[in-house]
Amino acid sequence: MEGTCGVFHLCAERAALFNMYQFSGQTKVKKVLAFRDKAPYGGSSGMPCGACREFLLELNAENKDAEFMMDYDTRKTVKVAELMPYWWGEERASKFNNQ
Repeated sequence: MEGTCGVFHLCAERAALFNMYQFSGQTKVKKVLAFRDKAPYGGSSGMPCGACREFLLELNAENKDAEFMMDYDTRKTVKVAELMPYWWGEERASKFNNQ
């Protein structure tokens, strides 16, 4: 579900993460592959937005090692930690997850 304002939409990635947690209780993610009609920079996969990246880390700080597929054709991936190297909530999330 998308709108013209980034605050009011719910991306497929977050919807999938909500469902994963709700129905299995799992919080750890290994890889994320998101398809778009046509990726803006070539390939056929799309990068998750900042809110999706943020939620992935809030769900489990260990998800910093999760990989996003940047280009399906070449299978190029990038880790969340590379996209968000100085995540503001790391210390906070670690305390919460260790309780």
